[in-house]
Amino acid sequence: MRFITLITTLLWASVLSAQGWELKNNLPSPLHSATAFELNHSAYLVGGSDGNVNQNTVLRYDPANDFWTALSPFPGGALRGCFSFSNDEFGFVGGGFDGILSKPEMYRFDPATNSWTQVASYPSFGRVDCYSGSLNGIGYVGGGRSLDGTGIVSDDWFSYNPQTDTWTPRASLPFGARADGVCFTLDGFIYVALGANNQNDIVDVYRYNPQTDTWTQRSPFTGAGLTKAQVFVYAGEAYVGGGARIGHFQVQNIYFKYDAQSDSWQQVPGLVTGQRAGGVGFTVLGRGYIAGGQTNNGNVRSDVWSYVQCDGVPRDFIEDVEECDGVIVNFSVPEGANHVFWSTGEESSTIQVTSSGEVWVEAIYDGCIYTDTARVIRRDGAQSIPGSTFDICAYDELTLDISDVYPYQNERVTWSNGAEGPSLTVEEPGAYFAEIETDCGIATWYVTVRSGNCGFETLFIPSAFSPNGDGVNDMFTWSAQNVEDIRIEVYNRWGDKVYESVELSGEWDGTYRGRVLPAGPFTYAVRAKTVSGRVLEEFGTITLLE
Repeated sequence: MRFITLITTLLWASVLSAQGWELKNNLPSPLHSATAFELNHSAYLVGGSDGNVNQNTVLRYDPANDFWTALSPFPGGALRGCFSFSNDEFGFVGGGFDGILSKPEMYRFDPATNSWTQVASYPSFGRVDCYSGSLNGIGYVGGGRSLDGTGIVSDDWFSYNPQTDTWTPRASLPFGARADGVCFTLDGFIYVALGANNQNDIVDVYRYNPQTDTWTQRSPFTGAGLTKAQVFVYAGEAYVGGGARIGHFQVQNIYFKYDAQSDSWQQVPGLVTGQRAGGVGFTVLGRGYIAGGQTNNGNVRSDVWSYVQCDGVPRDFIEDVEECDGVIVNFSVPEGANHVFWSTGEESSTIQVTSSGEVWVEAIYDGCIYTDTARVIRRDGAQSIPGSTFDICAYDELTLDISDVYPYQNERVTWSNGAEGPSLTVEEPGAYFAEIETDCGIATWYVTVRSGNCGFETLFIPSAFSPNGDGVNDMFTWSAQNVEDIRIEVYNRWGDKVYESVELSGEWDGTYRGRVLPAGPFTYAVRAKTVSGRVLEEFGTITLLE
């Protein structure tokens, strides 16, 4: 599925800026008077004529890859002018003309098995060029004519229920007997328009309400009366055009779109290749298509055209989400998508995601494909904080701060000793932990504090010295171990500083300004910084002896 989606993105990249008609891959051979139905994001064309011989071909069109595939032949024989419709599971094809007889039989197509099954026949005489469509899983067929020599044109209207394989008569067509018109579905109603009796082509448009089994006349087609016109639905509007005038087969290339909300018609550009009648129109993945048909001079066409209007503006469907582990994240695209494909392989408009990582979506609206990407970021509670190990030196202290390992946002934090707050100061090695009350549950930070290899950080200050020149304890000498900065100051009894030094080790001879000071007590102050960053301070008294 991922490979297919990548192909889709590449082939449809130009759709984002497409405007109007776009030429697609041709039919395998020329056809007119075929019928078409949409099923599982593909279109199926059945029967038709190459201008000389009726066909029993069944062609599947893949719009994502713009590719036609021939399937098993239609079991009803080589026919043209069949009716068709589909529901969510099957396609249905019936009626048609084999060159001799008009047929009433109908067949059901199963795309899962590429097989056909005969079902209940149309409950009246065999016919060709009917009005047909479907709504809410029910098929609707009516009108049409017999080509058996009688030339009978009908005004009947039947519904078909695939669940019970039964036909039910409904209110007859309100404009009388007619064939060769168009039928389309909009806004919960079925519309029939155009066509002809045996004398005139007409422009009438009627809307059928299946709930009340009633018909309501709508604004007539703006152009001339037509038979064998093409129709498709695009962006909530019906596009109708081409076709021919009755009697002289004057083929047209004028197209109009119908807005059901305003009940109005507006002209749109015709096909680049000019006039055609008897082509087949269909809608698949939101885009309108016209395939095949016949020109004024009788040439049968094989070209295929799609219609799309894309503004090229990116759409932001989904956004990044940060959520707790195990909480379901919902992503969805706006309503109205013709087709949706997610990176998970799902094809619904809404998905549920339980994992983390990137999520992307491709959504098709009115034949235009848009992509968007989002990330799911998971916070997994108790498993979210890795443990930590720190060293502490003797006589030192260590601050454990939760903000160093967790994006702290004023959550409640409780430490193993009962203290609360984002930090805890410890002085001893041991095992500690902090519990953080998050919206995903309790997250725990485990900390091991070890005795560090900090060395023995000390100062040695003597208590007395005798600078009398006898060579014994003549100097005031100090030493420091694992100390990187030091300041020593000595004061007399009146608070005057008589000596200072910043040497890590040194000695003082008891003199001040070149003279030996008198015997007696002196006060010292030492401030040192150890290699571990600890600050040592010591105050005391040293005695100068005679």
